[in-house]
Amino acid sequence: MPDLSDAPETPDPAARAPQALRWRLPERCAPLLHGGAHALPHDFSTNTHPAGPLPAVARAVRAAARHRYPPADDPALRQAIGRLHAVDEARVLLLPSASAGLHLLARAAADWAGLGEAVWPTPGYGEYAAACAAAGLRRVEAWGAAAGVAAAAFRAGGPHPDRLHLWAEPSSPDGRSDAAALRAVLDASGHDLVLLDLAYQPMRLDGDPAAEAAMAAGAWAPAGWLARGLPHGAARAWQLWSPNKACGLTGVRGAYALAPEGAQAVAAALRAAQPSWPLGADGRAMLQAWAAPATQQALAASLARVRRWRADLARVLQRAGWSVEPDGVSPFLVARAPVDRPWDADRARAAGVALRATDSLGLPGAWRLCARPPRALRALAALLADGQGQDEAAVARPTAASAAPATPLTIPADPTPLPRPRAAPPR
Repeated sequence: MPDLSDAPETPDPAARAPQALRWRLPERCAPLLHGGAHALPHDFSTNTHPAGPLPAVARAVRAAARHRYPPADDPALRQAIGRLHAVDEARVLLLPSASAGLHLLARAAADWAGLGEAVWPTPGYGEYAAACAAAGLRRVEAWGAAAGVAAAAFRAGGPHPDRLHLWAEPSSPDGRSDAAALRAVLDASGHDLVLLDLAYQPMRLDGDPAAEAAMAAGAWAPAGWLARGLPHGAARAWQLWSPNKACGLTGVRGAYALAPEGAQAVAAALRAAQPSWPLGADGRAMLQAWAAPATQQALAASLARVRRWRADLARVLQRAGWSVEPDGVSPFLVARAPVDRPWDADRARAAGVALRATDSLGLPGAWRLCARPPRALRALAALLADGQGQDEAAVARPTAASAAPATPLTIPADPTPLPRPRAAPPR
């Protein structure tokens, strides 16, 4: 019988198996809630351009060269965006989306600048908290619903150079603007530590009508047009631009950031830190068309119509007994249904109408609605009228208390196409 005393032991198969990976998951694993994904005919929940895609941008996206790789480093596109904003192309950082830009810049603030704290608005976009949490930035303060609270806090506490300050201008979900409070933030903090989310800045509705007309006629520089309403010094902050909303093409992803003067090296490092090809063909085509002066003319020419539609939306809601938050400067607004007649979202969706609940944005019990074309407004008015036991005309017809006689509420049968921009005068 052979001697097996020196034979190697047969290893246990279970002992040879690799140990299971031990994942340490972040606290936030659930997806964020967003509006605009309902695919309903009358979607008031999305903050896209109420009149639909800007024609020139839509044509450019349809003609995008999807059969080949886009440029990995796109100096031509950065030059075009730099000309649009009158800044050096080295300050332009192309991004897959504004949300991706929030995460990229929050990580850079934590890892490269050594920041450990962040401040962001409440109510506000949920991605602010997600990006800061992923970067390990601890929240220390929250801007209140009244932006003036932020200004007072800065004046009392002085600058905090170790914090990342996030600010939306105009804000969401209420669409408000407070240039004085933003100026206080810029003055009291390190300018390079403020990140301005300007997703809705191109569709501001509080501009000078004469300036809008001048821009529509090509007689005003686009850089000044895009910066309307922003306080002096805003260019010294990091700016995050997301044009797909103003272009009416929220399904096309693509955005960019403008670094403050003196931060060109940081912008270059961020470009190098991104994965290759941050933009696909569609996003690149959208941004190229967005940077054209004719696109800014078309956008300016469309805002008078959007302003009327927003005013009509507010009056329809008020006539149905809803309370509408005042002082918004964006195409969207925040409103609350009467206590005795709560909004039935399921019933509304069955009728093809969607609103955006603002609970996940830090404003419980309210709804955000973006201006929509007359056909959608009539559908909303019919739902509100049915909920009150009134006919549609009673809801949509203005009274002296809700609308001035000179500007009565009317819901036209069919919207006309977006106006074409006039040719620029010879220079």
